[in-house]
Amino acid sequence: MLRVLRIAPTRQAYPPTIRGLFLECTTARVDRFPPGCPLDKLATQIANERFGRAVEHISLFLSPTGCVTPAHYDANDVLVFQMRGSKTVAIADQPTVSDPQEDALIENWSPGEAQTFDVRRGDAVLIPRGCAHSTFSTRASLTLGIGLL
Repeated sequence: MLRVLRIAPTRQAYPPTIRGLFLECTTARVDRFPPGCPLDKLATQIANERFGRAVEHISLFLSPTGCVTPAHYDANDVLVFQMRGSKTVAIADQPTVSDPQEDALIENWSPGEAQTFDVRRGDAVLIPRGCAHSTFSTRASLTLGIGLL
């Protein structure tokens, strides 16, 4: 079963709808894809063939224009594919946490302390584990994230 999660705080009651999230300018994260589904197969193939790694998780992010994903770091390396639209991704030059055990939000982090990349359809970015990062959607976007083990 698919699960839709909110990335940012909201005024709306659960469960969220994709349309409702877009109206709030909130990113929706969709995960828990069935094993063996086409997206699972694609992610596994990319992780194995290109990186020699296994997949920890797969997420789709749907973001309206102008939406910001707050600064955070992930416990795994994450390979991000921009499937539709565009966004600016800011990634810290050095890990914020040397051995993260879980994903976490970061307060008081400025993208000025980072490299920025403008990603468009077809672009990919590897975000190292423990590195602070945030995004800004310059156009409504669909992004695939593959967490690597």
